[in-house]
Amino acid sequence: AEVEGSYPALVAKVADPETELDYFTRPFEFVSLGIMAYVGNSKAAIDTQKSVGNSTVGLYGGVAFLLWRSVYITKQVSFRNRVLILFDWLKTRVFGRDLSNF
Repeated sequence: AEVEGSYPALVAKVADPETELDYFTRPFEFVSLGIMAYVGNSKAAIDTQKSVGNSTVGLYGGVAFLLWRSVYITKQVSFRNRVLILFDWLKTRVFGRDLSNF
């Protein structure tokens, strides 16, 4: 969704209504950068495509979990959000999940 949304934003930003829009009117083509999923219990699963060919590379477990978390943090927009998320993760690790507040 993030990649697909950036395409019309680029078209709206760069396009000049006076010129022909052949370059920008091409249909959107999705290019998969891979799939990452947190599966619980400090484990994650990652499925990516190699840059050569269509073969896939999979990663599962603790290493995938650390990679998933690092990508999650770097995708945050503001430094404040990064710090808040890190403190929430630390609080959950130390005290457990608080299920009394929904």
